[in-house]
Formats: sequence, C-alpha cells, structure tokens
Amino acid sequence: VAERVLAGQVVAGDQHHGHAVFGDDVRVQQSLAGADVVQPHAGDVRGGGGGGGNGAVSGGYVGGGIPPRPFPIFESFVGVLPGSLNYGATFPLSAWRPDFFAQIALLEFARTDWQTITVAGPPTDHDVIFGEIEELLGPAMDRRKRLADEIVDQDVRLVGYFAQVLMLSPSAHPNTIKILEMADHVGLMVAVYYKLRFNRGRPQQVCPALFPMVASPWHASYPSGHSLESHLMALALGEIIPGAKSALRALAARIGKNREIAGVHYPSDTAAGKAIAEAVFPYLQQCSTFHAVTDAARQEH
Repeated sequence: VAERVLAGQVVAGDQHHGHAVFGDDVRVQQSLAGADVVQPHAGDVRGGGGGGGNGAVSGGYVGGGIPPRPFPIFESFVGVLPGSLNYGATFPLSAWRPDFFAQIALLEFARTDWQTITVAGPPTDHDVIFGEIEELLGPAMDRRKRLADEIVDQDVRLVGYFAQVLMLSPSAHPNTIKILEMADHVGLMVAVYYKLRFNRGRPQQVCPALFPMVASPWHASYPSGHSLESHLMALALGEIIPGAKSALRALAARIGKNREIAGVHYPSDTAAGKAIAEAVFPYLQQCSTFHAVTDAARQEH
C-alpha cells in the first residue's frame, strides 16, 4: 500500500513503498484500529505510486520505522564493569522491523527465474487505447467524488489496509506482518522491472483532458504497481488465513480499480498487475525465508 509500526512507532512513507521516515513534524489526524494515527503535514508526502505507510502509536500495524525522538539523558546513570556485559547478545527475530526483514526474501526471490514468466505488454491498438481513455473520462471519473478520501489515502500507503482486514498487530502477529512486507517489497521490484521494460506513458500523457485527481507517479504506467503489490499481498496472506482469501482479493481489486478512477492507470494496467502477481507468486513461495516465515505465521491465527 499503502503505506509502519512496531508498538510505539510514529512514521510516514512516500508513495511507492518508499519507506521514508519523517521527523517530529507530525500531527494526530485520525483513528485506525483503535489507535491514534500520526500523519505528516501535507507538504511532507512525496509523489509516487504503489504503496507506502503511515504509523500509529499503538494498535494495528500500518508500517514504517521510528523517527528520531531522543531521551534527554546525557550521562551514564550506572557503573559498568567488564564482567557485567552481555557479550553474546543477539537481536530477537521477533523484534526485527518487518520491512527491513523483508529484504532477505527480496534477495532470495531475485535469484529465482521469475523473469521467465510471460507478460504480453500493454495494448498498442489505437481503438483499444481510445476505449480505455473513454472509460477513464466517463464512468471512472464519475466515481471520484464518492471515493476521493479513500483514493488519496491509498495513494500513499497500502500495507495498512491489508493489516486492517486481518486485525494484525506487531505483538500478536510478527511473522504475518513479515510476510505482508515480503510480498509488498517483491511486488514493488517486479512492478518496476516491467514498468521500465514496457515504459508505457501515463493516461494523461495520451489525453491531457483526463486531469488525474492525484499526481501521476514519476514512472511508467504498465503494469499498475498498486494492483500488482496488492494482489501479491492478498495471495501471500491468503496462504496464512485461507478463510480471508475472498476479502483480501476483493480489497486488492478495489485498490487497483481506484487507481483507474484517480486517472493514473488504464484498466489494462490494473489487469496486468493482477496477472503478474499470480504468475510470480509461486516463485516467492520457493524462497526459503518466505516459506519458513509463512509456516510460523500460520501459528499466529
């Protein structure tokens, strides 16, 4: 998404799962999963597309890191002797920041032959493209007012929406959250690979009269990163909680469609994101870290 939190974190992220951490210039704006959600001031949110994260003081997981908030202690308050130190200390796996831990699975995924999947590319027939533009100018645009708040929120975060469906919290579901972040990061990498490969212009480049309701991201249009990442997260979480598959898939489809309504993606971008997610998911399942953490995540539900 969407747009992270371990209990006590306050964060915000840029729009394509760039997990930027902002400083103290934050303000409480809304409530999510019973927690005060802290948002950056509007000028702090950078452009992009495909996901990201905001943070919460407590409650559900919405993603991110910890901004610098120093404790005002400036001198040691206890004596230290060489024999009193815990030289063999290791960092607990359960406390790892999930979006950082996800980089391990990303590395393993990159070593698979996922690039051998078949991706047809965007349509080139002018009649087909014109038909897509007509859809964006007509029925899609008519839904903007009703869905505006949701579309703007999803423009900068995705992960929190899927965590909200499953009522995930860092204390109770650390492994499930790691899986969520793995799928998110892998989806971003795959999306960017194909975006550069096909380099499709954004709808407003073809038809300036379209005027998107959010800024078009600074990268190519095909496939939709929001759609690809959302469907990959839905697939990954569905393996952990099979009973939630229909809700997760519906959420992924809704997020993808919202990008069309916003005017930044063609319907064919959205469809490609879903198809590519389904094609690469088996390769993610081959990754040893993803497989092991998925098994552990099932025990959390």
